[in-house]
Amino acid sequence: MAESLRIAFVGHKTLPANYGGVEVYAEEVGARLADRHHTVLSFTSAVDGDGVVHRGVECRRVGRLEGKHMGALTQALTATV
Repeated sequence: MAESLRIAFVGHKTLPANYGGVEVYAEEVGARLADRHHTVLSFTSAVDGDGVVHRGVECRRVGRLEGKHMGALTQALTATV
């Protein structure tokens, strides 16, 4: 059996995917990795509480500044600190 990995997704808005593009990608890939017994953590800006598990992916809420250009940047920054 292969070694289990710890994987983090950073930079998308929410799980479950309520938008398109990167949110759908993060949800689908994260769930499939979790199905393969990897530990998957998602840093999101919109989730109903810290530590919620969606399709095997643990969601952590991080802060962000609202605005057209600063939201994703500040969310990624707070997730990596």
